[in-house]
Amino acid sequence: MTIEEVPGPDGLLKPGVGNAYRHGWRRLWKNFGDLLLAGIVFFVMVVVLGLIVGAAFSIGWASSFSSGLDAFGLSGNMTTFAWHFQIVSGILDVFYYTPLLWGMLFLFLCAVAGRRPEMAGLFTGFKHRYLRVVETSILWWLVLSLPSLLILWLGDVNANLGSFLSVVWFFFSLVLYSRLIFVPFLVTDRGLSAGDAFRTSWAWSRGHALENFLVFLLGILVTIGGLIVFLVGVIPAVMWVAAAIASQYYAVSLEKEPPVVSPDPEVS
Repeated sequence: MTIEEVPGPDGLLKPGVGNAYRHGWRRLWKNFGDLLLAGIVFFVMVVVLGLIVGAAFSIGWASSFSSGLDAFGLSGNMTTFAWHFQIVSGILDVFYYTPLLWGMLFLFLCAVAGRRPEMAGLFTGFKHRYLRVVETSILWWLVLSLPSLLILWLGDVNANLGSFLSVVWFFFSLVLYSRLIFVPFLVTDRGLSAGDAFRTSWAWSRGHALENFLVFLLGILVTIGGLIVFLVGVIPAVMWVAAAIASQYYAVSLEKEPPVVSPDPEVS
């Protein structure tokens, strides 16, 4: 269920790298305290679970997977631990990290759309959209992560082939990311199913793929700049990048359909 936003001055927002970062910057500082607090909660939840999983591995939990990996011939030259880590991290990504991350992105969308980002929005991926977030996360993993694992396995079998496919996949994945960058917002904001979110993102990014790629590329540079200038500077840098990505989606949504933001299941 959704709440329609009435476009104000933001109705004039146009997609583009400069527009996304300028709009994201303005909205970030208007909501900096709320977003920073949500970011701290997000960070703590990620770190706590990471420590729990790390402790489980340290006491030998990983060894329980060994026979299964050997049966599928996945041991190879990669360490058994590396394969265990890939499997467990994949499961956690689908069922925990992705819903949490997409909830955080939803808060940035609220901010750039002129709404106050409330802490409850951080958990929208769990509360209101969990099944759709999970199914989309599984599809995301199949499309963008599974090929990397297959290439790693082929690299164990044939190093030259693995290296070649790694290079090819790197450039192809950039294209995929540029066309599918709107998927998280389409699921949490509009409640689309996995297939619809992928199809809609692909369609909406037609004509904007280069912009999306440059927003992402500039985000890497901004983050590196935050690290270089001062270590703590990476925090506002990452927040600015997230606000810029949300602004790019918001601008494109203004072109395509009336924008919506959907944090409250009580409102239809």
